[in-house]
Amino acid sequence: MKELEVKKFTFYNFNDDISIEEDATKKNIKDEYTGKDLKVTSDILAKKEIVVEQDHYTKEKIEILKVESFNKGWSECEVAQKKLLDKVKKDNIYNILEKIDANLANINETIESRYENLANDCVELSYIIAEKLVGKLNKKFPNEAILEFLSNNLPLLSHASEIKIMVNPDNFIQIEDYLKNLHKDSMIKIKLIKDDSISINDCKIDWGNGVIKKDTKKVKEDLEEIFKNNL
Repeated sequence: MKELEVKKFTFYNFNDDISIEEDATKKNIKDEYTGKDLKVTSDILAKKEIVVEQDHYTKEKIEILKVESFNKGWSECEVAQKKLLDKVKKDNIYNILEKIDANLANINETIESRYENLANDCVELSYIIAEKLVGKLNKKFPNEAILEFLSNNLPLLSHASEIKIMVNPDNFIQIEDYLKNLHKDSMIKIKLIKDDSISINDCKIDWGNGVIKKDTKKVKEDLEEIFKNNL
């Protein structure tokens, strides 16, 4: 704690009967300790006691004050630096999160775009392949395609007592010859029927308890619908 020595000075107003110039506005007073002039304006030079506090500092106290001041300044610097670092970290984290969010959005958009392009390419390729299989080849070899269909499915119907096969009239004769040669020793009754509603590429097998169709027209229509909805 500071040791204080109190010194008292008595000042008089310019209106008092003392020997000073009437137009004086300031009076120079020497400080007892420093020797410096104290400028005191006339309006505060009243008859009152002014208390002047004078500190007494030793070398040891000065050293202590230096250390205390340094520690206080260092502490304030540490607090200010921590606030600055926290702000920088917060700003950096926010910027990093923004960049991550933007990158994820770009990646997601790229994936969706590539997936959509790939899906469209696959649908288009599938349609082209299917069109070749059910369209051009069957138009070129309709009877061969029907005969293959019958040879694959008729053996599965060996339990049936009667089978009806419906074909386009243009294919009737060739299919009839095929059936005669294939089932001449079979006990199954097979009836071949002309049906104008069936495409030249198709046929239908009816064994009473179920139906098997070779319907390339329907397949093509379905493919066209899929193609239209996905491109």
